[in-house]
Amino acid sequence: MSVRNLLLVLGLLAGVVRAQDYRGSVLGRITDATGAVVPDVSITVVNEGTNVPSTTRSNQEGNYLVPLLVPGAYTITVGASGFKKLVRSGVSVRTSDKLTVDFQLEVGAASDSVTVTGEMPQLQTNSADMAQVIDRRFLDLLYMPNRNPLGLLSLTPGVLSGVGGVNGGGGNFDGSQQAGFGINGGAMPTGNGNNEVTVDGASVVMPRQGGSIATSPSGDTVEELRVQTTMFDAAYGHSNGGVVMYATRSGTNQLHGSFEDFYRNKAFNANTWQNNRRGLPKGDDSRQFWSGAIGGPVWIPKLYDGRNRTFFFTTLERQSYSKPSTTSARVPTEAERQGDFSQTLSNQGGALTIYNPWSTVVSGTTTTRQPFPGNKLPSSMLNTTGVAIMNQYPKPNLNVPTQISLYNWATQGTTHNSATQFSQRIDQVVSNKQRLF
Repeated sequence: MSVRNLLLVLGLLAGVVRAQDYRGSVLGRITDATGAVVPDVSITVVNEGTNVPSTTRSNQEGNYLVPLLVPGAYTITVGASGFKKLVRSGVSVRTSDKLTVDFQLEVGAASDSVTVTGEMPQLQTNSADMAQVIDRRFLDLLYMPNRNPLGLLSLTPGVLSGVGGVNGGGGNFDGSQQAGFGINGGAMPTGNGNNEVTVDGASVVMPRQGGSIATSPSGDTVEELRVQTTMFDAAYGHSNGGVVMYATRSGTNQLHGSFEDFYRNKAFNANTWQNNRRGLPKGDDSRQFWSGAIGGPVWIPKLYDGRNRTFFFTTLERQSYSKPSTTSARVPTEAERQGDFSQTLSNQGGALTIYNPWSTVVSGTTTTRQPFPGNKLPSSMLNTTGVAIMNQYPKPNLNVPTQISLYNWATQGTTHNSATQFSQRIDQVVSNKQRLF
């Protein structure tokens, strides 16, 4: 690789670093049985799904910090010369978490191992953020409108879904109105423009599009959804509503996949009351949705084994639906097409008078015209172009009075919509301190 290309890659990586990071961190203090701090202690945090380690050492005050941990379960191992090794597994790190995990070492041989148990503290004292994390349990078990995770935002106190014309919040993943939600009174009443939304730390808000978001990852793509309602840091200071952070799923050492399909057919639906009244057939409101996901280590037989270092996660989502629509209008009657308006009523239901424009007489400030006899236009005055255009209109099919303001024609139509979303994530462990995705 040339120096120029290397600098370009480094510049791109620097741009990524400036994004709002969604990853969590584990920090704490190492002490001995007397409460004295223990410096230079080795701390290893291992992702239980990928077996990828992150290591650090405690400083002179006994403090340690392991940042940039993707959401998941971790095992923490603490070891120092002259002390027993401590192991704590099942430490759950969620999106943007800052977990405090302190350890108290016991004097003994380093070959001895002590398993630490007990509940993790629920209150995070090192951050004033008020947020709720919607994890895979909710994404797997709860109904999501249009399979859009934003439909679950109302699980968070202070979040109002359904503003901005989006029923229940969420909307289609390809729609510009999916950001129809308010957080603690912000983003009202339109629901757009005042919330920050990020995917893996990168903002997907379109400021020049009224604050709408470009897209929403599908339900199978998302590992967690963090809804931050207040007290967020300066990285999100430009929002006067709230912050929604997506954390996408990555592969593990085990190959896993899923598939789901939903189909609705009009044959099982009843006709609407309006269609029955107008004698129209049942509209087509069929809908089909399917989604598949697969993830695991990158493995090429006899060429490459990506376990513990290279992972992939792929999703494909397709939805198509038909929405019935009834169109009504006032079209010319058979007599009106011949210039006969003798049976046509005015907007108010009274007699309608058609005046001859060629009989106009102006006297001072007064203009008078003569009506056509019997409200019938002579055939010689009918414009051939106008007659041709009029005959392009459909014939009336509703039995209503021939009144100008009443619709005398209706038809049943169908609007077809379809959308496809493909997502691919590759994670690469370059070294103990370098990750790419």
